[in-house]
Amino acid sequence: MAAPMLRTGYPDFFEDRLAWIYTIINDRYDRYAPVMPIVFHESPSDRMFENISQISGFGQFNQLAENELIPHDERVQGYDIKFTHVRYGLGFKVGEHLSMDDIDKLFSQGGGDLADSARDTQETQAANHLNRAFNGTYTGADGKVLCATDHPQAKAGGTNKNRPTTHADLSITALDQMFSDVGDWKDQAGKLIKRRIKTLIIPQQLAWLAERITRSPHLQGTANNDITPGDLRGLTYSIWEFLTDEDAWFGITEKRMDGLIWFWRQKFQTDDQYVINPGYLEVIADYFTSSGWGNPLVIYGSAGA
Repeated sequence: MAAPMLRTGYPDFFEDRLAWIYTIINDRYDRYAPVMPIVFHESPSDRMFENISQISGFGQFNQLAENELIPHDERVQGYDIKFTHVRYGLGFKVGEHLSMDDIDKLFSQGGGDLADSARDTQETQAANHLNRAFNGTYTGADGKVLCATDHPQAKAGGTNKNRPTTHADLSITALDQMFSDVGDWKDQAGKLIKRRIKTLIIPQQLAWLAERITRSPHLQGTANNDITPGDLRGLTYSIWEFLTDEDAWFGITEKRMDGLIWFWRQKFQTDDQYVINPGYLEVIADYFTSSGWGNPLVIYGSAGA
């Protein structure tokens, strides 16, 4: 357990205070806007865990001969997944005399620093689902990675793909393939479903390329006046600085409560107490959450060529 922060640990600001300090290089910066709420459906939870189960619809109608009996169909239970909430926390202690002599207000801002740390942790947690989207160690309820070529259909027996057969760098050709693959998505009974990729989620290294693809009205690199796929379909993009692969890119549909999910058992909150002997203020912060996915057909991804 960490000891309280005391004046002796910060001589420049207390016991050997430097005269006429022009500025202090404090570890506080502007932060990136969180992307997790763009990608994940956020849902409150009042339980220690949440379960998601799956059930199929019915298949297509059959052509019948004259006087033939109408056949019956049945639903099929699919895959289930359990989300167990985990607590995350951090805190600090400030010695009484340090607090009294904190004329630069460096340590009174600690609560804001904890909020920054919590947000950074949450963005890392959320982005890691995409960072591991092609890693066989991390699989979903259907036994497949988040972005796979063979997500099984529980009733129909077919498969859906939410990544290209061969990974490809971000390009108009790759986006065309994405739109085509998403257009082929089917439900567990094998019926076509309507999903539309609305937003690209990209690392900052692909921002310039994504801007050209989604904002330019005409095909890039040619003299043609063809409309680009991004412009045609109203595609936008968001940069997620927490993505670790500079070539990987993802397309996401509208958020769904059975897709990429972020459960809040308890949102970020702080508490504090004063310990009389030996005299220090303790500040703690924590939150409870779990995250993952139920139905992977809310995202399409490629690891890049």
